[in-house]
Amino acid sequence: MNKNFTFPNFHKYHNIPNMLKDILLKNKYYSTQQDYLNLAEYIIKHNFINDPHLNQQFSLNGINKLIRLLTLDEEYHIFSRTLKYKQHFPETPPFFTLSPHYCPHCYSELSQARSIPLSNTLHIDIALNPTLSFPWNFERLANSLSTIGSNISQPFNYQESNHFNNTLIFPINLLIIGNGYHSSFSGIYDSTAILPAHHVLDISPLYCDIYFDGIVYRHTKCHHILESPLNKSAGIIYEIGRLLTEQNLNLLSLYESK
Repeated sequence: MNKNFTFPNFHKYHNIPNMLKDILLKNKYYSTQQDYLNLAEYIIKHNFINDPHLNQQFSLNGINKLIRLLTLDEEYHIFSRTLKYKQHFPETPPFFTLSPHYCPHCYSELSQARSIPLSNTLHIDIALNPTLSFPWNFERLANSLSTIGSNISQPFNYQESNHFNNTLIFPINLLIIGNGYHSSFSGIYDSTAILPAHHVLDISPLYCDIYFDGIVYRHTKCHHILESPLNKSAGIIYEIGRLLTEQNLNLLSLYESK
């Protein structure tokens, strides 16, 4: 992995301040990613109990919580931009749902994420598992935070006509909300909020061609920058997924074990 920071093309960035921030904080970003990956590797390899099957479930439980922690950080940044701009929809969802077709530098074709057929509907508790929603309207956000919650005996309620097109990203067990963003956002911070996954997208093919170096996504072959996320947590989640893929670990088994 090439960790030499190269000055990127401006069009890969949202604005100049974000580009300068990446340059100034590059050492911090590299260190932060390595800290998270070290913890993930420890959780995966550690022997918590002398029962191989149960030990693997413990490891998966730990990784799932670690990914949720990073997802909540990503969600906080989405939330913060909505607060600042009053009405704001993120320009792009996390990069790993948008695999480009080719590298703009060497023009090599890049591997694509693939859909996995669902034999049974997966019901995800978004208050416990990694979930990203995209609230965009200040007033609707305030309303959903105030009127949805177990504390007021108004728990999150799944509505088929509103909460649809949700995509579960494999292997990182991250649910990307497809609609009903404001109520789903409130559900993430409640005690229980069940939503179905309508699609499963496998990003493991991307690991052959794309890596996140702590700051930007790069093409493995030529190390050219493909994208720079505003917040780096999504990239760290992506690299934890690489560890899961290499160890042939399946977070979906957490649902199957129940």
